[in-house]
Amino acid sequence: MAVSNQDEEDLLLDSLTYQRDDLADRITNLEDLRKNIPLDNSRVSTVSDTRISASLGKLDTLPLELVHEVILALDLQSLTNLRAVSSTARALVNSNPAYRNVLTHAPDAIRAYITTSLASSFNIAQLLDTLCTQLCALCNDFGAFLFLPNCIRCCWACLTQHPDLLPISAGHARVIFGLTKAAAGKVPVMQTIPGLYKMRLKSCHMIRTEPLVSKLTARRIGSAIHGSREKMEAHVAKIRAKQDAAYEKKIAIYHEELAERFEKWERERPSFEEVRAAPMIKKPAAPPFSGDVDQKDDDVRRLLGVIPFPTLDRRTGRRQVGVSCKGCTNTLPIELIPNEFYPQGIGSGHAQYDGRKRELARMFTDEGYLKHYAECGRAQSLWEFKSKGPSSPL
Repeated sequence: MAVSNQDEEDLLLDSLTYQRDDLADRITNLEDLRKNIPLDNSRVSTVSDTRISASLGKLDTLPLELVHEVILALDLQSLTNLRAVSSTARALVNSNPAYRNVLTHAPDAIRAYITTSLASSFNIAQLLDTLCTQLCALCNDFGAFLFLPNCIRCCWACLTQHPDLLPISAGHARVIFGLTKAAAGKVPVMQTIPGLYKMRLKSCHMIRTEPLVSKLTARRIGSAIHGSREKMEAHVAKIRAKQDAAYEKKIAIYHEELAERFEKWERERPSFEEVRAAPMIKKPAAPPFSGDVDQKDDDVRRLLGVIPFPTLDRRTGRRQVGVSCKGCTNTLPIELIPNEFYPQGIGSGHAQYDGRKRELARMFTDEGYLKHYAECGRAQSLWEFKSKGPSSPL
């Protein structure tokens, strides 16, 4: 079903879409970020409107074009330090088109990188490139979130389900990717942001920061060290097989010792004091991180390194945060589509709805939604109902 004109497109978007504040509320609290990292309290000055107050040393001797190239190459932490030198330096950095675009349209990304100690791992050019993309790096849906450890865009479904978007500890990365201590030191460490995070079935109040690393980065470094991903996986599997075999032997001895002790007590009937005084038989430790399980959308680690992230059209300068389709969620009157039930939100707690998590969390740009609408029978039925039915808000 095609939409005929701009006015109808605007009305359709207004009636059939909504922003996903419910998802944004589950991750990093942006208000706390803005309070802790003010970024000049929203002042954005340029070279032309700021009085020269200090020399920039050797930078003053370079042509402006080269200075801007230097700004693009500096990591975000160095760029932030440069801006703090003087009002001249701040104005110079602010005059850089890439920095100005990010500061104007996605300042929370800069704040998040500073707060998580990842600012030294990425530069403003990388952040702008990601800002000007639309698709999730792991699928073809619109990605409304920034996965900080890799500076990539992701959608909610991949964020909560894809195995590569689970941040892990550096020790875990060393084990599963066969990294030496020196190699593990090359993986950027994200210091998580304390706050309240809401998973599918429960909430978690993170009081302290927790150092985590990206699986994607650790795997890339591990593959480079071992020559290829296949060689890395073979190396890790060989080591793990040895660890598992050694653990099986230890656990067998442990059970034998327990059985012998119980048989002895059965024969001798020791007193309570004798039993209490007997040395404890210690159970052997399992191989490192064997109990580390990815709990998908019930794993708080997945929410610790992500923020909402708009998209910017380089040509038009238009900023979009993404919207969801009311027809794909719970707003469509049940009586219009018999024999269907719509759970209230992502992860309703019913296993039969797990397959709908991607659909329930899917987001679009305005243009993407109009294409989706042409194929979405539920949205079309809802539009028809809205057009013919009562004027109550959807």
